[in-house]
Amino acid sequence: MFQTRDLIIRENKRFKKRLHIVIICVMLLTISGCIQMKDFIYSSHTFSITLDTTENISKTQLKQACDVIENRIKILKIDGTASVKNQSIIVTIKGIDKSDELIEKLCRRGNICFIDENGDTILDNSSNDLIESAQIYFKPLDGKSNYSLEVHLCKKAAEEFGNFTEQNIGKHIGIIIDQEMYSYPIISEKIENGIFEMDNIKDEENAFIIKYLFLSEYLPYEFSLRQ
Repeated sequence: MFQTRDLIIRENKRFKKRLHIVIICVMLLTISGCIQMKDFIYSSHTFSITLDTTENISKTQLKQACDVIENRIKILKIDGTASVKNQSIIVTIKGIDKSDELIEKLCRRGNICFIDENGDTILDNSSNDLIESAQIYFKPLDGKSNYSLEVHLCKKAAEEFGNFTEQNIGKHIGIIIDQEMYSYPIISEKIENGIFEMDNIKDEENAFIIKYLFLSEYLPYEFSLRQ
């Protein structure tokens, strides 16, 4: 998890109608539950795995889950495919050795939700589209490496988020990923259009990890590796 002090949601004066989430501290390199690209062993190998679910789902639902996993492969920028076979999903990965951590990250539920100070859910990607896009930027600060992540919420989520932030200035908002508290920022002003930046990310790897977390779509069913 991140080790942080207070986070502040505020307007980014450098960009019109864009907003910031400023991270005031240095982030740890290792984030619990996040993928670390350095742990993958690149090679000329190809491996395939079969993912099964015990839930009774239709072929359409299975295809939707397969699409989520295939999108995660693209986000990770690895050479691989996911396809449906009977009631299973076949994942084929080229160019890296088989990695338990990679498999776990492809199968994680990826639930992201925003909560208020009472723990009530404001936005949740399990039933609605939440994140439209995220982009990493390199911004040197005081001669040191510094990265930021610009996140765009989907239109409907942006409208709801704007209404909530307008009515809750000075209060906290929690960002939870897979039932773990990710951050607990203070709202300093209304977020007009669902665009915010996360600043002071110490290196590109951490920036990529955060981007992966935000872009990973929700996997609506539990899958496990066939042994």
